[in-house]
Amino acid sequence: MNLKSILSISAYLKNNNLKRPLLVTTNRSFELFFKEMLPEDLVYVKYSQYSVNPKIEDAMRGVEAFRYNKCDSIISLGGGSAIDLSKIIALFVANDELTIDNLFDKSLYRAVIPHIAIPTTAGSGSEATQFAVLYIDGVKHSLDHILLLPQCSILDPKVLMSLKPLQIAYSGIDAFCQAIESHWSIKSTEVSKRYSSVAIKKIWHNFYKAYDKDPHALKEMMLGSNCAGAAINITRTTAPHALSYPFTTLFGVPHGKAVSLSLLYFMGLALYSPDEAYLIEKAHVLRSIRSIFELTDCNNFEEFSASFDSLCKKLGLNLNLSQFKLSDSQIEQIVDLVNVDRLGNFPVKLDKKDILSFLKEDRKEV
Repeated sequence: MNLKSILSISAYLKNNNLKRPLLVTTNRSFELFFKEMLPEDLVYVKYSQYSVNPKIEDAMRGVEAFRYNKCDSIISLGGGSAIDLSKIIALFVANDELTIDNLFDKSLYRAVIPHIAIPTTAGSGSEATQFAVLYIDGVKHSLDHILLLPQCSILDPKVLMSLKPLQIAYSGIDAFCQAIESHWSIKSTEVSKRYSSVAIKKIWHNFYKAYDKDPHALKEMMLGSNCAGAAINITRTTAPHALSYPFTTLFGVPHGKAVSLSLLYFMGLALYSPDEAYLIEKAHVLRSIRSIFELTDCNNFEEFSASFDSLCKKLGLNLNLSQFKLSDSQIEQIVDLVNVDRLGNFPVKLDKKDILSFLKEDRKEV
C-alpha cells in the first residue's frame, strides 16, 4: 500500500488502531529537515542509535527501545539503512523465539508488527522489497522473507528536496541499475518487466532535472525508484550488484557508484557472448536489452553507452577503474568477495575469468 503524503501517517495509524510507533530515523536529518513535515498530532518514540551500515547491535537496541516504550508499530524515515533496520526490529519484536543465534532460521518467522516506510532518497527501493541487510561481526548478511516487506509506504517527494546533488546521483543510479538488472534477469516475469520498464523510463528521463532539484522530476524519480524496488523484489539483482559490494567493502565506494562501474561491461556480455554461454533463450535476452534501448531513446548499445557515460559524468560519477589503482592481490580479493548467488541471475554463464577481465580492462575515463 502506497500513500502520497507524509501528513497521511496519522490517519493510517488511527484507521489501524496504532497509537505508539517507534520512529527510526537519524538525529541530524530528522531535526534539520523532517521533523516539521510530520503531523502535529503524531505521538512517537524516536530511535536514532544506529550506524550507516546497520549492525545487529543496532537492531537489538531498537528492539529494546520498542519494548521498553510499549510501542505497537514502526515508522522508518530515511534511506535504505533506516528501512532495513526497521524490518529487522519488526521481525524480532513479533517473534519471541528469534535471537541473534537463530536469526537465519526462517521457520521462526511467523509474524511481524506493522511497519510504515517513508523513503527519503529515490534509490534503494527498500520500501518495496522483502530484503534487509545488516552486519554481524563485520560481515554483511542479507535477509529475504515476505514478512520483511513493509505493510505501507509513503512516497512524498517533498522529503527529497533536502538531498544534496551527490545523494541524488548515488541513490538514483542505484535504482536505475536495479531496474536494468531486473529487466534482463533470468527470473524476470511479465509483472517484473512492467515494473522495471516504468522505473527505467521515469528515472532516465527525469535524472538531469531531478539532480537540479526540479520538483516534478523528483516525484518521478521517487516513483521510478519504488517500481525498481518492486521489480527486484521479484527477480533479485544480478552481476553489477554482485560486483559492487567488494568495492564498497574494500574501498568505501558509495553503493550507487559501485553498481554503475560494471553496468556497461555486463550489458556488453549479455549482448555479445557466444550462443552456448546463454542460460536462457538468447533471443529473449536480446529482446529484453533492446527494449531497454527503446525505453531510453537509444538505437543501440553504442548510443546507450555514450548516453550512460554522459549521465554519469554530469552526476560526478567517475567510471574509470584506474582510480582504484588495483593491485593483483586486491583484484583476487574482489573476486573472492563477489556474491555468487547474484551472478546466477545473470542471463549469461559467468566465471572468474569474466570478473577478472572487467577488473583488468583499461576503460576510457569519462
